Amino acid sequence: PIFDEVGVEQGGVNSSDLYKVRNNEQLSVPQDTNFGVNFTNSDVHIASIGQADDTVLISNDLVKLKFLLKLTLDFCKKYHIELSPTKTKLQLYLPSSLSHYQDLYKNSVGIDIEGTLIEFVDSTEHVGVIRSVHGNFPHILNRFSSHNKAVHSVLPVGLARGNRGNPASSLRVEKVYGVPVLISGTASLVLKQSELNILNSHFKSKLENLQKLHQRTPDPVVYFLAGSLPASALLHLRQLSLFSMITRLPENILNRIARYVLTTSKDSYKSWFIQIKLLCHLYSLPHPLTLLDCPLSKSASKLKFKNSVIEYWQRKLRNESSHLPSLKYFKPHFMSLQTPHPLWLTCGSNSYEICKAVVQAKMLSGRYRTDQLLRHFTDNDGSCTLCKGDTNTGGIEHLLLLCPALNHTRIELLGKLDKNKNIRDQTKLLIGSYYHKGKNMIQFILDGSVLPEIIKIRQKEGTQILNEIFSFSRSWCYTIHRTRLKLIGRWTN
Repeated sequence: PIFDEVGVEQGGVNSSDLYKVRNNEQLSVPQDTNFGVNFTNSDVHIASIGQADDTVLISNDLVKLKFLLKLTLDFCKKYHIELSPTKTKLQLYLPSSLSHYQDLYKNSVGIDIEGTLIEFVDSTEHVGVIRSVHGNFPHILNRFSSHNKAVHSVLPVGLARGNRGNPASSLRVEKVYGVPVLISGTASLVLKQSELNILNSHFKSKLENLQKLHQRTPDPVVYFLAGSLPASALLHLRQLSLFSMITRLPENILNRIARYVLTTSKDSYKSWFIQIKLLCHLYSLPHPLTLLDCPLSKSASKLKFKNSVIEYWQRKLRNESSHLPSLKYFKPHFMSLQTPHPLWLTCGSNSYEICKAVVQAKMLSGRYRTDQLLRHFTDNDGSCTLCKGDTNTGGIEHLLLLCPALNHTRIELLGKLDKNKNIRDQTKLLIGSYYHKGKNMIQFILDGSVLPEIIKIRQKEGTQILNEIFSFSRSWCYTIHRTRLKLIGRWTN
């Protein structure tokens, strides 16, 4: 057994509360000095920042910073606490106009703890955030590394691109294990648009891999099939949630800083609270000052922010898809960013059905490698390679319904449909009516869940109709795909 005679137990239930009883003095004494940093034309003064047992001392003068450290050392001596010089970091932040004075500042005053000189470092971790004098990229790259490690640790359960796990399950694992790691600590940073773009690109690439889609699949397809918001939207939700917490703490210094910045600074000012102001404008939310004056409850704010963010991104992604000719059969107006697409949800855990669904998803995304698409990279002018001597355009419509070389395959598929006992007779009649009329048959094969008739049946009878339709349509897509590859000599088991 370990008996604690001094201090508080590491990891104890009450340790954080007990430590605050002593640690508050370490924070309050520096705050009573004038050695910290003052906001221009305001009464807000900051000399110390604390989180649990992590403390940061701040000053715009190295000599004053040395006095702040002396106050902390006196506190440690009073309460029998020892500071570790090896764990204490010293950073120097300078505006770009004064960067050439960096060496002069570093050599002007030496800061030590009991004779051990504290060296200047470019980056250090504080409360899970990599603080770097070079900006936010070190923290973002650290998040990418941690995110990959978190997701890769569960790849053996079927998440890898070469495995046959259901993407719906993979996306759920990503949401639970991956996203919190990726966003951790980032919400407190003021990110540039270029940094947000890098974050979005990394997250989108991960969703593409989990859904086994081709690279550079259009954003609307990736996010609507996954039922997920982009990384920047997830980050915005975290930021708005943090601000909501600040609004409910009227006596907190952050509340005072927020009011000062929002009432005196321009939109070009590099502040976290100005970023919140821009987010509120982007998502049609009340002005931050209004939220500070009339704070919402935790549950009400989360619901309002989530609905506003989802509505904005659904509208934005739907508008993007409408301008892409390759997404002719992709209808995001009937899809959600909160749950995966029925294409994934209806294939269950059967590895063969999952392979079929992946082919269907690639066809729906407009990135399936048809002859028409490959004309940009080959000598072929886009004509179907299976139609010898003809000049039929080798698009997705021709491949699924019109190609003469695949007529026998289509007849076999219809014959199997008649013998399929897992599909009800009324559903078979519905499939037959679409096939023989020819109208909307391509849409029915690629994604029948968006057709008005199917939507009405689903609302009336439940999801069974979707299970039956996608069971038929993914078999149709996969069988046509497999037969085509065999005929051109590219099929490998």
